[in-house]
Amino acid sequence: MKPLNLRTRLLIGFALCIGMGLALSAFTVSRLKDVSGYVVELQSRWLPAMEHVANVRKRLGEIRRAELRHVVETSPEMMAAAKAQWETARSDYLAAIADYQENVATDQERKLLKSLQEHVDTMLMGSEQV
Repeated sequence: MKPLNLRTRLLIGFALCIGMGLALSAFTVSRLKDVSGYVVELQSRWLPAMEHVANVRKRLGEIRRAELRHVVETSPEMMAAAKAQWETARSDYLAAIADYQENVATDQERKLLKSLQEHVDTMLMGSEQV
């Protein structure tokens, strides 16, 4: 077998480098498509859900603050104002929960939401007695 000349060896080397580069590029593009699918799912489903959860948490905090304010106030006028603030916070919470329920996507989320609602309902019943 005759040894290859320099020109042929260089062409084979460059062809192998180009071929490996193209294979790597094709692999990268296929992986980026997978990542793009995950990004779309995060953007369309999980980020709005997280915004709703943050809103629900904020509303629960408002309820607790209004409840505490109602308990520590001494004048009837301030207690009435705190009670009105509690009612507003409660209605805002119910609206936030309704918004979140529209975006629940998985069974696990539904179970967690149901558990949250049961605990909050228990808390609200106790708050109404105060």
